[in-house]
Amino acid sequence: MAEYGKKNFVLFFIDTVLFINAMTYLSVTAVITYFLNTLGASTFQISLASILVSVGTFISQPIFAKKAAGLTIKLKSFLRILSIQRIFFLFFVMTIPMLVSAGYYLAIMAFLICWGIFSFFVGSYTPFYMALFYKMVEMSQA
Repeated sequence: MAEYGKKNFVLFFIDTVLFINAMTYLSVTAVITYFLNTLGASTFQISLASILVSVGTFISQPIFAKKAAGLTIKLKSFLRILSIQRIFFLFFVMTIPMLVSAGYYLAIMAFLICWGIFSFFVGSYTPFYMALFYKMVEMSQA
């Protein structure tokens, strides 16, 4: 159990340092709104980006909670989910110049689809984090 506790702690630390801090700069209310506005997105499309965060997270939590509850070792599955989410979004970010040169409407639609998928994966955080956090805290501390 001590070995898993160390691995879980490393996962929490690395995830916080590398990803959660970086996401503070990718604000839905500032950066993404500015990005979509610059591309010429409508008010509906800009508000849809904001809605996708809440809806994607809310809809996917029961799915990921069911998956997390059925696993004895959650770390590998959670790492796989986080890797898929982040590599997918990184791929999109790297293709932005090509999408914009192909057309602003295509870039807006591609962003909204990728943002929706990214937000869907955000729903995995709470179920997996709580299960992993529970393993990190010893019973005497609970």
